[in-house]
Amino acid sequence: MSNNASINKIIAATFDGRTREEFNAIMKEGERIQRDESGCSGCTHWRNGGNAKCSKWDAVPPEEVQAVGCEDWRYDDIPF
Repeated sequence: MSNNASINKIIAATFDGRTREEFNAIMKEGERIQRDESGCSGCTHWRNGGNAKCSKWDAVPPEEVQAVGCEDWRYDDIPF
């Protein structure tokens, strides 16, 4: 099997026949669902403790934002 054929097989298995755009849209929707369920407390930017706050913005978001998260919400820093 050629190197290109191996790479194409890996890509096909990874994306299950979907385009990169479709795959990215699926991942983004999954993140949105998880964000909606956990809000700020499930985000990698959130820091608990006596002074709980968002480490990305170095601020405490309003309670209504904490409940659902924001556009910068992240579950983990793994890109796959």
